[in-house]
Parts: sequence; structure tokens; C-alpha cells
Amino acid sequence: MTVDIKPDGDPNRINPASKGVIPVAILSTDTFDATTVDPLSVKFGPDGATETHNKDHIEDVNGDGKLDMMLHFQTQETGIASGDTQACLTGKTTSGLGVTGCDLIQTV
Repeated sequence: MTVDIKPDGDPNRINPASKGVIPVAILSTDTFDATTVDPLSVKFGPDGATETHNKDHIEDVNGDGKLDMMLHFQTQETGIASGDTQACLTGKTTSGLGVTGCDLIQTV
């Protein structure tokens, strides 16, 4: 599964002390449909934060014509710490298949 933390951000800068949210996109590809992921099963970061709005947002995040899933997580619930260089998202599809995706981050 392909994830994009802070779409349009490169590098993906995260302040672990922030009281804001981190947007994370699950991207559809030719072989994976992001809209099949059960948003209630998704966990993000070392502490397994759950989606802050308790729902997903389906949109074409990267402009490739495929629908992606956008989720938001409270920064302080993720467990991301200073010095971390990647963060991962895990979950299950609606058919029960386990999925994992990681993206590089830069803590500030």
C-alpha cells in the first residue's frame, strides 16, 4: 500500500510537539484501490493513532485520475518522536486483508 504523509509536502516535516493534525493519504495504484481500506481499522504511527474525524475523505489526492483516501491524525496521539525518519500506517481492507504503508518524515 502506498501512503503519502502530508501530500504536497517534501520533505514531510512533522513537529512531534504540535497539537495539530497530520494528513495522510492512502493512494490508489494500478494494483490497489485505496477506497477498499476500512477507515475504522487504520492506525498511524508508533502509538497507533486512529483517524481524528472518524471518517475518510475520498478524493484524487495526487491528480492521477484514481480515487484516494485522505485521513487525519492528531499529532500527539501518533507517538512520532524527534529523530524519527519514517512513519507507518496499518489497517485492513473491507475484505479483511491486512495492509501497511510507510513514508519518510523529517521531525522538527
